Amino acid sequence: MPVVLLVSMGVVDLGFMVDHNLTLASATTAGTRAGVRAGNSADADQQTLEAIASAEAKLKPDAIEQIIIFRADDADGTVPPECFSGSDASKHCNTYGPEALTTFVAETAWPPADRRAGAFGDADYLGVHVVTNHDFTIGIFGDGRSVSDTVVMLIDPTGVAG
Repeated sequence: MPVVLLVSMGVVDLGFMVDHNLTLASATTAGTRAGVRAGNSADADQQTLEAIASAEAKLKPDAIEQIIIFRADDADGTVPPECFSGSDASKHCNTYGPEALTTFVAETAWPPADRRAGAFGDADYLGVHVVTNHDFTIGIFGDGRSVSDTVVMLIDPTGVAG
């Protein structure tokens, strides 16, 4: 009987993690869509973060650890390594902490005004990388695990100002 109970609790914990991953994927996609629609408008990053906050409302408030908005070379979704340091070493990524979801202060390493949109080869790829922490409910698999998702899309030419 204890083995069946342990296995059942493990299945429940894994189910919560799958739900967390799906919510994260939805939030990252929503943020990326908002960012590509905003194009190079001054509040593009803020629109991206607001979309993420709205879509991830199902997660615990302190689950988000880091959000990176970056220029990708192509649609493969690779985040430039220098973006993870949070420094201004990269001119193509803005790194935000969880506080940016409630109190927005724009990062300037890759300002929206520098983002290009146009027909196919002329546009930038905008990527959004979100890192969260999933706390296991029951604790069979440990205390928690870092979970991340990355979505890359071509900036929408209709979202470019002037």
